[in-house]
Amino acid sequence: YAQWVPWTDAAHFEYEDQGEFARITDYQGQEDTICIPAELDGKKVRRIAEGAFAGVDCRRVILPPGIYEVENKAFESASLQELYLYDDISKISDHAFAGCGQLKNITFGPRLAYIVDMAFELCTGLTEIKIPESVAYIGRRAFRMCEGLKDVWFDGGLPEQFDNTAFAENTLTFHISNAYKEEWKDLMDADLGGAKITWSFFCISHTWETEYRVDRE
Repeated sequence: YAQWVPWTDAAHFEYEDQGEFARITDYQGQEDTICIPAELDGKKVRRIAEGAFAGVDCRRVILPPGIYEVENKAFESASLQELYLYDDISKISDHAFAGCGQLKNITFGPRLAYIVDMAFELCTGLTEIKIPESVAYIGRRAFRMCEGLKDVWFDGGLPEQFDNTAFAENTLTFHISNAYKEEWKDLMDADLGGAKITWSFFCISHTWETEYRVDRE
């Protein structure tokens, strides 16, 4: 399905001028839905700075095309429930969304490459996530102690760098295409940080279901 959401008022954001680009450093609004603008004062938004939205009280966050990186602790302990990362996001840094205990839904974009250490640690409200084929790195304790997380769908094979503690201290099912079963074989008997993993292999590619569009007016 498609949903149309207007940009959040640019007056609520502070940013660092990086020449042609902007790096958001703070947010002062109180909106239920935060749809980060693609531009501020004519400068394309490329990054969300460390701590910029830490502890923010909102229900939904949408990051539009053009943003490449969410930096360390950018949304740490925020009360958001839904997270939509548009196509250009390539890196989610350390603790970026750690402690977002009310977060229930994440939509990852198809260019995401790095989910770094403890990025979603203690996101206890998550129940299911879908890892796109583009992801090459899942770091240390990236999804540790996400107590509600029960299903992880991998759209591709084993990421090039997959830390054995990425899903530590969880009880869940990994859903993996049968075409990539051999890549995961060595991990099936490995210690994965105390995680209890059920391995499920499917024959048909698990497809993305949500398209999120933005009203630019």
